[in-house]
Amino acid sequence: MSIDVALWALCLLVGIALQRREGSARLNERIWRVYFLTLAPAVVLFAYSTVTVDRALVSSLVLVAATSWTVLGLALGYGAAVARSRAEQGAIALCSAWGNSAALGYPLTQLAFGAHGLALQALFAQFAFGVPAVAVSTTVARRYGAAVERPVDVPRAHRLRTALARNPPLLAALVAVGLRLGGVDLHDAVMPIGRIAGVLTGLVGFLQLGLSMPLHRVAHDVGDLGRAAGVLVLRHAVAPLLLVGAGAALGVDVPGVFVLAAGLPVAFHLVTLAAVFDVRPDLVRLLVGVSTVGAVAAIVAGVAVFG
Repeated sequence: MSIDVALWALCLLVGIALQRREGSARLNERIWRVYFLTLAPAVVLFAYSTVTVDRALVSSLVLVAATSWTVLGLALGYGAAVARSRAEQGAIALCSAWGNSAALGYPLTQLAFGAHGLALQALFAQFAFGVPAVAVSTTVARRYGAAVERPVDVPRAHRLRTALARNPPLLAALVAVGLRLGGVDLHDAVMPIGRIAGVLTGLVGFLQLGLSMPLHRVAHDVGDLGRAAGVLVLRHAVAPLLLVGAGAALGVDVPGVFVLAAGLPVAFHLVTLAAVFDVRPDLVRLLVGVSTVGAVAAIVAGVAVFG
């Protein structure tokens, strides 16, 4: 465990150092593409080939999606009440509702729950909102962002074709489901792939965080800190407690992996979205940094004491 944490810290520092070099933005984009084309589909293939699908799991995933949308609604309401601008409301909503389900979720759940936990975490990452989470977060960033130039909307049919053709994780899921329905058992073959991909995802995630984090000093006033505290309460307390409460009320046995996933730190990719759509990048950076450090420390300490 200590080796994993040391490697995460090293990758973060390497990313920060590389950011100071010319062409770091292009490097960051290339790293993301490599991850999206290799590690992401590898974890999805592992998850869909090993997890046991039953009524309890499906019920839990439905609750996960319902509570994720509920947290987003609460976050939008909180932002409307306290934000000083529309962009700030968007930043509050994004950082409250989107946890780091892949870059940190994969290695942390593997650390806490083992390979089975990684498989469940991959399902959580895919179905947290019932639809691809990155599509929802991008929509929120575009709607509330202050950027003048934004991507031009394209026809729905074209978006669907593009999503299928350029979404290796989705294709990996379809292949895995097809093979299972055809009676092909990949369980033993993909177990090593899942473990390795889970570790590498954490290293890539921290490297990209170092490459993405703004390095200029930003001063935050008391108002910013107060609003940030409310976001952290929504992210780390309200979201997991809402899932646990819904499960208890409806008699659904929610896996511990999903509870941990619901309270994961603010997602790294929001730093990039905030920069693209001008959604208070400084506030997003603050929330990602504080949330990540606090949550990782708490989870690592918990595994060390109780694991």
